[in-house]
This record gives sequence, structure tokens and C-alpha cells, in this order.
Amino acid sequence: MAVIGSVIIAFILIVGTFWSGKNASTDTEKAGESTNLAKMAAELQQEVQKFKV
Repeated sequence: MAVIGSVIIAFILIVGTFWSGKNASTDTEKAGESTNLAKMAAELQQEVQKFKV
């Protein structure tokens, strides 16, 4: 009985690890996209400032 419980716990831990890793990967991609958008916005603002002078 203890062996079955140990196998179930190990399975839950392994699945949880893969699930967390997938979420972390997705969050990293989203953070990179946000950073790129912020950089593009800053560059656009600089270009607009050049034309306002």
C-alpha cells in the first residue's frame, strides 16, 4: 500500500514540475514581448521628439 502511495506522489510531483516549467516558459516569452514593446515605444517617442523641435 505504501508503494502505491509513493508512486502516486512521485507522479504528482513529476507532472507538477512539467506543468510549472511550461507556465514559466510562457511567462518568459510574454515578458520578452513586453520588453520589446516598451523599447519600441521609447524609440518612437524619441523620434517624435526630434520632429517636434
